[in-house]
Amino acid sequence: MEVSRSLNRWVYPKVWNENPFSFPLSQESLPACPVGGKHSSISCDEKGISSQVGGSSCAEKGISAQTVWVSLVLIFQTLFASSAWSGAEWIEQRLSHPPEVKPSHLEQISEFLISRIPPLDLPSSPEAWTAEAQSLRDRILEEVVFKGVPDSWREGNHSVVWGDTIETGKGYKIKKLSYECLPGLHVSALLYEPDNLTEKVPAILNVNGHNAPGKSRDVEQIRCINLAKRGMLALHPEWLSFGDLETYELRHNRGAYLDLCGISSLATFYLAMRGGLDVLLAHENADPKRVAMTGLSGGGWQTIVLSSLDTRITACAPNAGYSSLEDRVRNRSDIGDLEQSPIDLLTIADYTHLTAMLAPRPALLIYNKNDDCCFKAERAIPSVYDPIVPFYELYGKANVFTYHINEDPGTHNYKEDNRQHFYKFLYENFLPDQKVNLEELQTEEEILSDEALSVPLPEDNATYISIAKEQFDRLPLYRFENLSGEKLESAKAEARGRLREVLRLPEWETRTEAVIREEDQGMTYSVDNLILGEDWKLPVHVFSKGDPNNTVILIADGGIASATEKIARLVDNGYEVRAVDLLFFGTNVPGDTHPWQFAQMFTSIGHPGLGVQVGQLLAVVDQVEGDVEIVARGSSSEVIALAAGALNPDKIEVVRTGGKIRSFKDGILAAEDYHDNPTFYCFGLLEVVDVPQLRQLCAKTEER
Repeated sequence: MEVSRSLNRWVYPKVWNENPFSFPLSQESLPACPVGGKHSSISCDEKGISSQVGGSSCAEKGISAQTVWVSLVLIFQTLFASSAWSGAEWIEQRLSHPPEVKPSHLEQISEFLISRIPPLDLPSSPEAWTAEAQSLRDRILEEVVFKGVPDSWREGNHSVVWGDTIETGKGYKIKKLSYECLPGLHVSALLYEPDNLTEKVPAILNVNGHNAPGKSRDVEQIRCINLAKRGMLALHPEWLSFGDLETYELRHNRGAYLDLCGISSLATFYLAMRGGLDVLLAHENADPKRVAMTGLSGGGWQTIVLSSLDTRITACAPNAGYSSLEDRVRNRSDIGDLEQSPIDLLTIADYTHLTAMLAPRPALLIYNKNDDCCFKAERAIPSVYDPIVPFYELYGKANVFTYHINEDPGTHNYKEDNRQHFYKFLYENFLPDQKVNLEELQTEEEILSDEALSVPLPEDNATYISIAKEQFDRLPLYRFENLSGEKLESAKAEARGRLREVLRLPEWETRTEAVIREEDQGMTYSVDNLILGEDWKLPVHVFSKGDPNNTVILIADGGIASATEKIARLVDNGYEVRAVDLLFFGTNVPGDTHPWQFAQMFTSIGHPGLGVQVGQLLAVVDQVEGDVEIVARGSSSEVIALAAGALNPDKIEVVRTGGKIRSFKDGILAAEDYHDNPTFYCFGLLEVVDVPQLRQLCAKTEER
């Protein structure tokens, strides 16, 4: 029996009201009576619960009701927790030392991802690769970057606002500006412009990574100053969530809010980059034949993405910003943020493909020998340089595809050595007739403060939260409140079909292998590995006593080992309990790597984590003869269970949850972190159904 307190009253099992009784108490292990006597009995009838102490009621001895309640808390904990606790302890011993799974969960997860990397095959001719590269660009833009994006975003040509100009007196000026990269989202930028321009000059787009304060960081200023003093235009936009754009509502992983609404969050990054390039090329002195892009870390990632997809960039130099999916799977530090694993990218192309798509344009890949952040040279060069050399050789251009490994300081940097190799790269490809000068030309007083370089932006500048909120009125598309009869059933059937599409629900041939079976003190325990195709080996732990009345499948955010007392109570109540750690829960995690980092890569290979989890749960359901119930503990588990119940209401008779999540919209409004529940930020899920609709699609749901 389970007893719980609700403020100043006790809520006790219904059976007590139906069967009033009074029973004596053993004095062993009971709390002291509030009046110093011994409890002789507790009575339960239609008037409630009363305690007798040495033949007299506590009330007769002047003890308040509140004191009685406090005493009864301890009594009931002793009486009714003890029987469940012994079962829970027995269960805990087994779940805390589960049988080893081979291959390990990390190995299964890694293989699932790596086996789905699209191959990169060397074509027969340069013409064949030029055509294939353009096809890849078109597909990535349409199926990834602009997936679900409003037409108004794609159009571009949004407003540019020019602000103050800083006359440095050092041969160049700094112009402040902002541009609208998509409706309502304005990006600030600095244009470093040589004085007295009269002809076309090289134009360089500079971008920064995950480094505060953004465009005003010393190393960013130094590079732009040196480019301007060499007679080049240098534009440096601010990156989302940094500098002038710093706000928690634009933190990169909050782009998941847009994905949930069915709008590609990658579009915000792409349009911010493309908008900067548009501004740069609109300058009357920008030479469209000599346009380069560079950046460190996240700036390196921006560089490879825009340079591969927009051929207006004629040369590029990404610095420690990316590597192949296989390298990222095997090296946690290389995984990156959500934007680096966008929806469905890996169904079309890996970053090796993006690098090959640079050919035959000049490219300098910069990596650092002892990088203390990510993408160490020893991993990155074999990953995205060596395999691409043959593509440049097709064009007879292997000489313009080079790399540099920085050894001084060798850390994650864009310091002097890396800058000088970038200057040399520009001289060779844009200024071949000029004498190469690698000397740093800036002076200390030219480095300005963050405040001096700040650019004002609208107070109501758009964020991921505000953009998502704009979609709320139209979402979800399926609502059942005003429907009945055949129309209701038809709408539900259609919604289930769309839900399957959004989840990309996998289908596996299944089989089981027995691992453990034991009996002890009337408890039966077994473990069977549920084998799902070639992808997963899922241990299912089964607990029961005697002849169970029904089967419950239990899942939990904290893993099934965190729910031992719940399992024990269910078994005591006559259930067979099948407890399973689905993908990213409990023992089924990728080693010491946080699940969110792998969850984003599942999205990128076209297998959303939520779909895999729901598919695994439905496979466990299918192993049971007859109807089943599902008990879910934790918000992520609740979404998985509700989705499974929605898709198979004929088999799943009830889904029991704790009511942790009422609506996906609540998480967006509260700015919840993607890290906490990564898999339910499934692309387009809110576009189809919200949590209330999932409940309506189930046969029955209960909250406890």
